[in-house]
Parts: sequence; C-alpha cells; structure tokens
Amino acid sequence: MTQGISDQIEKLRRAIEQNPSDPEAHYNLGFLLYNQTCYNEAAEEFQEAIRLKPTHARAHSYIGAAFYYTGNKKEGEAREYLERALRLYERTGRPEYVTYTRNILDGLPE
Repeated sequence: MTQGISDQIEKLRRAIEQNPSDPEAHYNLGFLLYNQTCYNEAAEEFQEAIRLKPTHARAHSYIGAAFYYTGNKKEGEAREYLERALRLYERTGRPEYVTYTRNILDGLPE
C-alpha cells in the first residue's frame, strides 16, 4: 500500500470518528480498502454505509463483489447484494454500473 493510500485511509477513519453516521465516508473507506484487496475490512465499511443508507447502490455492488472475491466466496450473500444493487442501478439509470454488476453476477454459481 502506498503512503498516499495509507494517508487517505487514515483521513477517512478520522472523519468517521468525527461523524460515524456519514454513509459516504464509510463507502469511500470501503472503496479504498477494496482496491487494496482488503475485502473483509471493505465489506464491513460497505455494510455500515448500507445500514446508514439502504439505497446506497454502489455499497451494495461492492459488498457483493467483496464477498465474491473473498476466499470463502459467500456466494449467497454476494448474489443478494448484487441483485439489490442491480435493481437500484436500473431505477437510477446507471448503465455502466448495471454492466459491471451483471458481469459479477454472471460469474457466480447458480
């Protein structure tokens, strides 16, 4: 992990300490952790973002992807979150996210 990423993660953690009810801060921290392949930690942040804002489509999508990419591949939970994200994206007209989410769903076993 580069120093710049570490600094960003620390800043977000401090921001969350100051305002733990900000779903975007949790999502952004999760996203940084996800991109560092820290999928379990990222999933925790995405779950908190969803708890705070149940319609947070990107958090649903990325937690599904994080569950998919973990070693234990929580396929059932991954599918549930990804399908919810897909429905949210379709309602908001985000075709680029629809494609991304469908591609992950297609990789899950039935």
